[in-house]
Amino acid sequence: MSRYKIDSIRIFNFKVFDDFAIDFKTSSLVLLGGPNGYGKTTIFDAVELALTGNIERFIKIDILGSSDNIVAKDDSKPVIIKIILSVKNQKVEINRRLKQVQKTKQNNKVSNFSNLWSLELVENGNKNPITQKQLEDIIGENDFKDFYNSFFIFNKKRRHIF
Repeated sequence: MSRYKIDSIRIFNFKVFDDFAIDFKTSSLVLLGGPNGYGKTTIFDAVELALTGNIERFIKIDILGSSDNIVAKDDSKPVIIKIILSVKNQKVEINRRLKQVQKTKQNNKVSNFSNLWSLELVENGNKNPITQKQLEDIIGENDFKDFYNSFFIFNKKRRHIF
């Protein structure tokens, strides 16, 4: 298993957040709590999207389709997720950015979701496009599903593994 740690995440125009940042550098364990609608799941979604290019739980709603992007808080603004990782004692900064595409039901179907995002590696202030495979090679992780199976989400009405 790889050894990487999420140092920080910054979310722009993603679901409930306009501009939101969390710094995890001093924490080994992070717990998120609060009432419904305050963005706990949005943070998990942002991390998953940044690292995998997809949000697995959205697949269940694929048949619906929408002409709106389901993650943009404001369709007129860019959606960007920036994440900084520590990988083998080195900092790795990546950006996952929503591409500007024509808003159609086909483009915004969840089955096409991963194609709507560009991935950038930020090195010395320069943003360089990379592939998902290149990111996985840099981090030393090729199966992020195992990572997401380690989350336990508790809800008064139900319990499930995220």
